[in-house]
Amino acid sequence: MIKKCFFPLVLLLSFWHAKAELVVVDSIFVSGNELTKKSIILRELTFYEGNEMERNQLFLDNIPQSKINLANLNVFNRVNINIIEQDSGHLNVYIVVDEKWYWWPIPYLEFADRNFNQWYQFKFDPYRTNYGLYLFRYNISGRNQTLKLGLSNGYTQRISALYKATNLLKNQNGFAELAYSYKSNQEVWYKTENNQLLFFRQFGKIQIKEINYTVGLGYRPKFFGRHSLKANLNQIWVADTLLSETLNPKFLVSNSNQQRILTTEYGYESDHRNFRFFPTQGRYRKFAIGHHFLNETKLNFYSFLLEFSDYKQLPKIKPLYHWSVATSNTIKLLSGGQLPYYQTRMMGYEYTARGFENRVADGKGMFLNKIDLRYEILNRKKFKWPLMPLPNYKVMPVTTFLSLFVDQAFVQESDKTKYFLGYGVGVNSLFYSDKVFRFEYSTGINNSWSLKIHFKKAF
Repeated sequence: MIKKCFFPLVLLLSFWHAKAELVVVDSIFVSGNELTKKSIILRELTFYEGNEMERNQLFLDNIPQSKINLANLNVFNRVNINIIEQDSGHLNVYIVVDEKWYWWPIPYLEFADRNFNQWYQFKFDPYRTNYGLYLFRYNISGRNQTLKLGLSNGYTQRISALYKATNLLKNQNGFAELAYSYKSNQEVWYKTENNQLLFFRQFGKIQIKEINYTVGLGYRPKFFGRHSLKANLNQIWVADTLLSETLNPKFLVSNSNQQRILTTEYGYESDHRNFRFFPTQGRYRKFAIGHHFLNETKLNFYSFLLEFSDYKQLPKIKPLYHWSVATSNTIKLLSGGQLPYYQTRMMGYEYTARGFENRVADGKGMFLNKIDLRYEILNRKKFKWPLMPLPNYKVMPVTTFLSLFVDQAFVQESDKTKYFLGYGVGVNSLFYSDKVFRFEYSTGINNSWSLKIHFKKAF
């Protein structure tokens, strides 16, 4: 009896010993970072020089998570982490990165509507396009700081500037943001009827002007959580014609042709996604509460936003090996009494139910639910571009999946709650690490089936 128990016990002890084997990270070497500071890279690692840990923890948890953290910096096209063992239990880590190009002067021609599908409704009217120049400077001084400048003409005359600084403070856990924008239009959507936007235009006369100033500060104590505090001053002026009884006298506050809103907002994000630009695993949580003060009338109101998304791979067994499920839920609320039309945007603006790209809903509350069943077709399949002049872009990784989706939204309009249900099938592709294309064939309640095209992820 003793002999029968002895052998399994030895195997169990051997397994426990192998599992609990400790290793020490002696040195970490970084190459390929011609611009990026080594300290920026080391900040994203979940281990450090001299770190002692279990072998399995290092290889199965810390290294994969560190690669995800580095990829999410969005300054590298590729990241590789290699391990070379020295003496027994001692390791050297070699990190090889391929940096993105950091100067991007981009002349552009783009549609001005909320999305490509609304532009299609206007029969691709060339009047509804913008043209201009973007100048992007990424990874300033090698510290992952970003400067974006924009100048546009056409449907919208716009000037914009944005500066983001990360890895501030002694422990590199602070960040800041400064932004400015000015825009004007000769056409404006002035009212919503039957969940459709109505437009008013007068050639040669500006109908709306808007200026925004934003200052933001933030704190990232660890890898996955971010606290932020922002202040925004929004100034709007509209033409008197827009306030006529035949258009919308309640477009701004108190039937006025101008208003200023000072907003202060606290936000928190918890991001455990494997890749924030095209997530397939993990979870994401966002919370924000804002106070809005319209200084012309002393009107105060609050906004509340809660967003939580989950991405889960189905068991890696046939026939489920390439399948995954993704869900997203968004709650948006506004407090206060009668708010001006311009402040009551809910569905169809920043948050859209698929199948209703051409419709909007305004009100003081919204719940939006999205469900995706995804089948992976390509997983970072590498395609070579021999004629590409930028060496870091000669190899283009592509990820593609097929999705079956159902979206539903409840919007609290002025006198009722309205329900939206949309569904369809789509093909989603990611090129390099930040260029998304979505082709979807979808419909919704009282809508017909149609092809939709998007240039950002669904959630």
